[in-house]
Amino acid sequence: MSEFPRIFAHRGASSLAPENTIAAFAKAMEVGAWWFEFDVDTKGGGSLIVSHDYTLDRPTAGQGPLTQQGFYS
Repeated sequence: MSEFPRIFAHRGASSLAPENTIAAFAKAMEVGAWWFEFDVDTKGGGSLIVSHDYTLDRPTAGQGPLTQQGFYS
């Protein structure tokens, strides 16, 4: 086992940058995280979407379900 603490960043460094974004992932590495976790789902046609929530309300300035925003169409 390593002598260093293991640091995981949930959804990137979500307290320092918008969660589940490249900025949050980069910030996690800057502050010493060895790993980060993020949420990914599939949509029609096999495309991927990175989002923890099924609505835009909490993580963004938008509102409503992702399905009504065209993300899962």
